[in-house]
Amino acid sequence: MSLLIKVPEYSGEELNYVLEVVFKHFLQIEFEVTQHCFDSIEVCEKGSGNTIRFKDSFYKLLSLHGYNKEILPTYKNEYIDLSSIDNDFSCKFFDLPIFYGTANCNLGSHTEVSFDFFGTIFFLLSRIEEVIQPVLDKHNRFIGQHSYLNKRGLLQRPLVDEYIHFLKYLLKMCLSLDWYGKKEEPKIEVSCDVDHPFYRTGGSVTRYIKAFAADILIRKQPKLAAFRLLNLVFSPFKNYTFDPYYTFDWYLSKLKKYKIKGSFYFICDNTSGSIDGYYSINEKALDKLIKGIFNDGHRIGVHGSYNSINSQSQIKKEKVIFQDVLEKLNIKIGNIGSRQHYLRWDNTSTSDYLNSAGYEYDSSGGYADLSGFKFGTARSFPMWSLKNKKKLALLQKPIIIMDASLLSVEYMNLGYAESTRKFIKELFDSTHYYGGVFRILWHNSHLLTSSDRELLEYIMQLKGPYEN
Repeated sequence: MSLLIKVPEYSGEELNYVLEVVFKHFLQIEFEVTQHCFDSIEVCEKGSGNTIRFKDSFYKLLSLHGYNKEILPTYKNEYIDLSSIDNDFSCKFFDLPIFYGTANCNLGSHTEVSFDFFGTIFFLLSRIEEVIQPVLDKHNRFIGQHSYLNKRGLLQRPLVDEYIHFLKYLLKMCLSLDWYGKKEEPKIEVSCDVDHPFYRTGGSVTRYIKAFAADILIRKQPKLAAFRLLNLVFSPFKNYTFDPYYTFDWYLSKLKKYKIKGSFYFICDNTSGSIDGYYSINEKALDKLIKGIFNDGHRIGVHGSYNSINSQSQIKKEKVIFQDVLEKLNIKIGNIGSRQHYLRWDNTSTSDYLNSAGYEYDSSGGYADLSGFKFGTARSFPMWSLKNKKKLALLQKPIIIMDASLLSVEYMNLGYAESTRKFIKELFDSTHYYGGVFRILWHNSHLLTSSDRELLEYIMQLKGPYEN
């Protein structure tokens, strides 16, 4: 099966990128592209007279204004009611948000879609608003609260996946391509950023006293405080039985119980002092841990240091250090993945540097302050270089939930109530319905209390087959 897609003469590589992601990467459909003189993207099957014509607004604006604020969508709350198009159409959300164009769709042998389907997808996948209107926190991260999706109340919806679901329906109804409605098994991926494999304070007695006091006065965990004291005695002898951060035995046992393959990311160099932790990936105490994780069938990768996001040489250096550790431990893996420390990201450079260093994928794609679908999708996809204006080989594997986002008083501060579980389940159900992967980030150092462990285990039991 091959499609013919006609695009406006003024469109550029941005549209070609979206067509490749949508049709080749997501739907695995081959296509050819030709140009025409209309403000629309027309999709048809070769040799067939039926067509689907999508109105273009975004790429016309892009051709006139480039990467400037004129191409950003307005904050109009416009939706198309998908239930009004066809009573047989099924989806989780029937109110499909419109970013560009108008909320109209007329089905037939020559179907007309009046909203900008492919421009919206580029806006979401490229995260171009982070470059045009950057609103940054103290760690120079784009703030999820200021994102277009959050301001429209849409961050908890996988909009790209919803658009793809609707496209499948159109392809079935208009071009007789039928795989719409096939059930997908739920998929989950649990990942752990190893910021602190051991509880260490860098020699600070004050930090230790504060942690001990917090165990008793804030967390109400006297047992944890006792373990912290015992750890002072036993850890110098490489015995981490009482280390509150060395939770890997519990972590790995739960991954095994629920038959989940995890991903563990290790910091390989220090570019920012204590922020990058108090350990070296080359220390002997980590050899057994890394080998044990790998031998259990889990993925290991690089946790890019705090200041690496703007340094191509540093990103390459950390990958080499990681590869040297793998060689030392006789661990053979294929392609290597990365996640940036603190989820820091510079949308003008980081993806290019990771791509140049030969990483297969990155999984930094989530907001620190909010859980949800930063890119509008729970699917992996090849990233776009806003700097070089081209599709990269580097895949993005977006994060949907992070422990700190949910629980930190600085961010969502949801706590451990039943409402938090309902919030998580709703995100999981949306991910599952539209065929994505429910990726969560939970640190080994965020399992101090029984409430932490119970919540993580609740998420794990939602699991389905792992995405290979």
